Amino acid sequence: EDDAEANRLRSECIYRPASAAMAKKDYAAARDSIQNMRTLYPKAIQARGAGILLLDSVELISAREELKPIGPELEAARAARNELMEKPHYKKDPLYHEQNRKVFAMEQLYDSIATKVTFFEKKLVLDKEKLKQ
Repeated sequence: EDDAEANRLRSECIYRPASAAMAKKDYAAARDSIQNMRTLYPKAIQARGAGILLLDSVELISAREELKPIGPELEAARAARNELMEKPHYKKDPLYHEQNRKVFAMEQLYDSIATKVTFFEKKLVLDKEKLKQ
């Protein structure tokens, strides 16, 4: 029991910097702190559970931040493509095809990150429920 308590206290010392790093939007440092805690103190179950929730939150916020600029950029790219489509014989225009490829790539990126956001939203809910049990 003493070992478990000592591990819990040590891991909380790492958990606090992870929270501080997350508040500063330094997601890489937050991830590193949590991974370090999990490696160094595998028996600190309560702190590991809190660390998992924090890591889920880091991943969710990071993905949301990554997604923010892509939406407006995607809309601008679509608008530029749609403008090119108003020209007669636009399908023969290399600029149209270039813009269309750009839109397609941006849509794939947006969808990929949006899927990541949805995954971590659901994972966070499930992990919170598990921690309550």
